[in-house]
Amino acid sequence: LKEEAAALGILERVRFLGLRMDLPEIYRLFDVFVLSSFTEGLSVTLIEAMANGIPIVVTGVGGNSEVVVDGETGYLVPLGDESKMADRILSLLSEPERAKDMGKKGAERINEHFTFERMLNEYLNLYSGKDEGSKARVAICAA
Repeated sequence: LKEEAAALGILERVRFLGLRMDLPEIYRLFDVFVLSSFTEGLSVTLIEAMANGIPIVVTGVGGNSEVVVDGETGYLVPLGDESKMADRILSLLSEPERAKDMGKKGAERINEHFTFERMLNEYLNLYSGKDEGSKARVAICAA
């Protein structure tokens, strides 16, 4: 990546931070969080960025579309559409109030749907049989 940045003539404007243990402080420095994955599961980094109120632009792959509500908590862009990705990033940078609102709504979404406590409770309900929907999913998985 450093070689690519040098070849593009942007090395002096790019920081490669390496392993960091101070992510809450780092997230506060972001204007926009961009995740341009070709494939993705449920990205912990995406969830962390949203929980910190950062406006989001991500490719609409894997679990990204489960986390981001397009146009409300961030933007989903089609894989390979670099022009749309750039447009979405620039729109957030040029509309700070909209970006702030998206960041706030994103943090609310994470606190409502993607907390560790919620995941733990859903697993407990699944394994204890308290969630009727979970029973159906277990039966399907066991079949």
